[in-house]
Amino acid sequence: MRNFTVPQDFKQNQMLARFYEVEALIYLLRTHIESQYNDSDLTLIHGFRLLSDGALMDLYKTITLNTDQSHQGGNDETY
Repeated sequence: MRNFTVPQDFKQNQMLARFYEVEALIYLLRTHIESQYNDSDLTLIHGFRLLSDGALMDLYKTITLNTDQSHQGGNDETY
């Protein structure tokens, strides 16, 4: 069996690609909620905005923190 190394840049690009897919789904859900509830339930709309923005920021920080730590250590994984 052959061993191959996965470069850290490739892993970061893959993680960021998944992040942008999740971000797009959250914004799609957000626009659906905003169009369905309009002004009838502003608490729900604002609550979902805060929750989704916070989740996206935390996820992005985690991805960039992991890649920064890996770059400092110079770790490429071998499979």
